[in-house]
Amino acid sequence: MAMTGKTNTGLVEFCKQVLNDKCGYVYGTYGQVCTLSLLEQQKQRFPDNNLADGPMFEAGKQWIGKRVMDCSGLIKYYLASNKYGEDPKITTAIDQCVNYDKASEKGAIGSMPELPGVLVGMPGHVGVYIGNGEVIEAQGTQYGVKKTKFSGRGWTKWWKLPEISYTTNSNITLDTSTYTFNSIGQVYRVLAKCNNKPTVTSSNTNVVSVTYAGSDSRGYLFDLTAKSQGLVTITATLNGKSATMRASLGCSLDTSSYTFKVGAKYTFLAKCINKPTISFSTAGIVQIVSQSQDSRGHLFTMQAQKAGKTNVTATLGTFKNSFPVTVTA
Repeated sequence: MAMTGKTNTGLVEFCKQVLNDKCGYVYGTYGQVCTLSLLEQQKQRFPDNNLADGPMFEAGKQWIGKRVMDCSGLIKYYLASNKYGEDPKITTAIDQCVNYDKASEKGAIGSMPELPGVLVGMPGHVGVYIGNGEVIEAQGTQYGVKKTKFSGRGWTKWWKLPEISYTTNSNITLDTSTYTFNSIGQVYRVLAKCNNKPTVTSSNTNVVSVTYAGSDSRGYLFDLTAKSQGLVTITATLNGKSATMRASLGCSLDTSSYTFKVGAKYTFLAKCINKPTISFSTAGIVQIVSQSQDSRGHLFTMQAQKAGKTNVTATLGTFKNSFPVTVTA
């Protein structure tokens, strides 16, 4: 159960204060001021050269006068004090709280949400993810409290600390604004930057389909697959907020055939992001008199010049689409 006033953002800010004050590391501590007597006490409690005895005892002397903690002690210090700089008031519950097995929200590191204040762990070690691909951790007696890169550090799992409340930012953005496919079956992966898994949909799944592809420290990944020619809007929605992008393949046309009289005008739509080239099988029957663009694609207005028949063809890369036009007198 969350402790009153303890939040994920509070934990992150607390860790930053500890980092800025260049706090040290002594095994088994949780925010005390380092003294020679404290080092002697920890040496008696943990008589191991890799913990608090021998070389670690000597290395610990560099932190005398500084506040010290071990990796889990960094988190315990936040819970056991009202603000940084106070002496910790440790309880049995706090001393036992940094426990992956007790967490209800947790998982393998590849599924970690982009949420500052979650804990990250590896065998025998824990740190605090602070966002933007960075972690603050009490790294070891030789190093003290450090800020490290999340990627490549070797973290294997993540969890939410039950003793603090987690608030999430509902803002959502996509890492792509437009994308043009080159072939049917091609897959493009888009990143939704947000703290929780959004709903992502396609305006036409017959043109581009969407499947969830997992998450990483940046957000949530979705695969877009080109199914047929056309232009779609991809919409990601989370807590009432949304972000969109457009994706297209080829240049489908909104018209299958058209008949009009000399002098009349007609506007057709090429559903694509990039502008196609328009050509006619027979010259002089119609001509393009204006062009424009909107969220649906490219609009072309043609005017009938003389009676006859022609095919209107839109070409974009290797893709071509046509429709017949008849002009009457």
